[in-house]
Amino acid sequence: MGKKPVQPLPPAPSSTSTFRQVERFWKARRGGRLQPALDHAFDVADVVWDAEGGEGVWVNRVNGEVVRCRRVSLREREEEDETGRGKGKARMRTEGRWAVLFPDSPGLVLLPTLLPPRLQHSLVQECLHSSALPNLTSLSAHYSIPSTSTHPGLWSLYASGSKGMTVPRKDAGRREDVLRRVRVDFEPVDEDNFARLKGRGVGAWNREGTGGGGEEDEEEEENRQVIVKDRETTVGELVKKLRWTNIGWNYDWTSKTYDFDQSPVPLPPLIDQCCREAVWKVPWSHVFPEDDNEGGKDAPLSVDDKKNWRTWAEGYNPEAGIINFYQSKDSLTAHVDQSEVDAVRPLVSFSIGHSAIFLVGGTTRETTPLSMILRSGDGLIMSGPKGRRVFHGLPRVLEDTLPSYLSSAAEGAPPDWKLFGEYLEMGARININVREVF
Repeated sequence: MGKKPVQPLPPAPSSTSTFRQVERFWKARRGGRLQPALDHAFDVADVVWDAEGGEGVWVNRVNGEVVRCRRVSLREREEEDETGRGKGKARMRTEGRWAVLFPDSPGLVLLPTLLPPRLQHSLVQECLHSSALPNLTSLSAHYSIPSTSTHPGLWSLYASGSKGMTVPRKDAGRREDVLRRVRVDFEPVDEDNFARLKGRGVGAWNREGTGGGGEEDEEEEENRQVIVKDRETTVGELVKKLRWTNIGWNYDWTSKTYDFDQSPVPLPPLIDQCCREAVWKVPWSHVFPEDDNEGGKDAPLSVDDKKNWRTWAEGYNPEAGIINFYQSKDSLTAHVDQSEVDAVRPLVSFSIGHSAIFLVGGTTRETTPLSMILRSGDGLIMSGPKGRRVFHGLPRVLEDTLPSYLSSAAEGAPPDWKLFGEYLEMGARININVREVF
């Protein structure tokens, strides 16, 4: 039987932004098909490289769209231990690996297969164990999750065999207004207004289970009043409901600002180390070949200027982040990360688990976004004055794409891996993204 023709992307109607139209294409589950046609998504595996291997072209086989890219080798340390930087549990891949750059998306850096399986195992374990106090999660405001010295968080309880333990809901029986799919266009944070903007938007509804900050869906619906019924749930059910965990500075989902009244929690050590090392390995002189710092190529360069890419390799200091826990039908709508005072230095992201479609566009929703496939172990960096504050989103987690080395029965996995593998097999994708705030 021949291959079914792939449905091309239709033109966006005037009432819908271009970005939103592309989101809808990837979200649609046509004719009961679980998997979308991937011909429209940039896949580094399908890039045709020139004879020298530096310049590449990816062609959309349906509509002929061309994406040009470049690849450059990652930096290597003369002597690397198992982490590539100091003592740790696993080693990042460097030798023979490269960064993929996109001339039409300045500051966007794709790091294919950066994280080897052993490091992915360790990061999955750290992410789930970090979903506990003092870190706030998508469940913190809604459920009274027990925390003891023996079992300090949700995953610890789950792993101890307490899946059936009942957990009361804090807001049971309360009547509340729920505003769904609301577009939030808050003023971007900068050095002059970050203190003044604290507390903005108080009274807005904070979605339980949302994954990621920034603007929400651009289509509005009416308020609807619901009653949170008197009920309780179990530890096992809450693990499935977990959608995000704050790390570093605590993020206020109502005001879309950081809560500087609370002291930041140190980032989980392996996440911190991996983010610093990823920034160190990128050859930034190729990303910004014309000194594309905030002031332009003719601006004076200072080693103390945090916006100067020449300071990033040694001076990058991740201060805050979010661990997103996606399930198979979850998505993240178009948004701009604009809650940080710093709007230039790298936002570092790692993907682990099931593959996903990632969209990255421009400074407005009318810029047609680049669709790309992110697989387990891939790294991605958004950076620079033209690439840090652009619209991006994740409209689709791809079913049945979990690598075998992350399965519950994977050979060579850590001795206690089975439960973590079972969690990923439910359709999960873990995304770590970290940034500087000041």
